[in-house]
Amino acid sequence: MFIRHSALAGIIVAALACAPVVVHADQQLRVIAYINVTSGCQQPTVNLLEQFARTHGDRVHLEVVDFGDGGAGQRRWRESGHTCLTIALNGSPRVQFPVGGEMREVTFQMPAGFQWTHDDLEAALQAGLNGTLRPLPLQPKQPASAAVTVKKILRANRVFYQVVVGSKPVLSLGAAHGSQSAIERARVASEVIKAWLARRGKASEVGTRQLSSGWGVTAGGRLVVTVTATDANLQNSTPKSLAGVWAANIKQVAPAR
Repeated sequence: MFIRHSALAGIIVAALACAPVVVHADQQLRVIAYINVTSGCQQPTVNLLEQFARTHGDRVHLEVVDFGDGGAGQRRWRESGHTCLTIALNGSPRVQFPVGGEMREVTFQMPAGFQWTHDDLEAALQAGLNGTLRPLPLQPKQPASAAVTVKKILRANRVFYQVVVGSKPVLSLGAAHGSQSAIERARVASEVIKAWLARRGKASEVGTRQLSSGWGVTAGGRLVVTVTATDANLQNSTPKSLAGVWAANIKQVAPAR
């Protein structure tokens, strides 16, 4: 079964958001997906989840919380403490499950393509039904000494340069801007983040602001990266939304205090 929380459902949704979920004895998997459904950008993910729930009936309890609705869904998302798209499987977005005879660890946060794929999600959902899914606590904050690296990745036959703090990807660039290539932009972003971490910057120092050429992500008062329309189009988003996702990622790697 599945439930979708949004402002359109009015009083019913508000009641469901506050009421405890009754889990049937034969129900093996509970999924809460905090997704900006209203934007339409993540519809393939929504379709995958809802189709899986329909296929497996009462063995799966799916809640889709639309945090882009400006109402009940957004309130539920904020109350959860999450800052971006998050899919929790049996209580946690960070899980382990078997793939090809080995255990794979994935954190289902940010849209598909950032740090997980739809294949990962399908495998994890199936593992939930097979009893081989292992929920894990979310990663602790990165220490100030966490390495900041730039990693080359291939996504949809296009090269992206991903900035990674410790083991967590925080942003990825696949296009030039001005006189800088994608890899140069990624290197500049990594240096700004590295300097912010070195002085034990706070999560509250990370934010976004509108610029003439897009939306900027800042840390400690310095510009990390400008998110352009091209950047956003490559990731099925908008400059403002993508800047918010990247800022949220950087906040998550703020040094432990």
